[in-house]
Amino acid sequence: MTDPYAILEAQLGRSGADLGPAEAHGLLCGLLAVDIATPSERCMNEVMKGVVPQDESAATTSRLMDALIKQARSSLVDEDFEFQPLLPRADAPLTERVQALGRWCEGFAAGVGLAGMSSQRAAALPESVDEFIRDIGEIARVEPADEDDEDAEEAYTELLEYVRVGVLVVGEELRPPSSPLPGVH
Repeated sequence: MTDPYAILEAQLGRSGADLGPAEAHGLLCGLLAVDIATPSERCMNEVMKGVVPQDESAATTSRLMDALIKQARSSLVDEDFEFQPLLPRADAPLTERVQALGRWCEGFAAGVGLAGMSSQRAAALPESVDEFIRDIGEIARVEPADEDDEDAEEAYTELLEYVRVGVLVVGEELRPPSSPLPGVH
């Protein structure tokens, strides 16, 4: 079975990108949640800042990122609510998953900001959306538990579900009724 997180992590590392897979996916989702029509080129430029596409590794990374952008865009508008943040597999150590969730939220918060979501605009949204956007910043600072126990695993699962649903709600609230979806066919 392929592990998209590990594949993207290795490829981003080879290309010299500053972001890891969780933060990159979070940034993309933040941009797209605020404006689902954000051009793919802008998404790519934000994730790949500082990477000069001069070798095969950078070209491969660009192809992977293009696929990730298309997947993120379509999952954010999926009628079955199948959206999932890109994180390490469920069998990875809990500390690794918690740290990745924090980086994902950091990326999401950055993407929301880059997309033009000011605190004034967020305050004009329904209270639950404004609260979620503020919560993301707090979740970005989450610290893994000292031990992998059942309670810590349950807390992580609840936090992940809160993030997953919150991202969908933000996107739904900000998306115009008939928004075109570039790159989704």
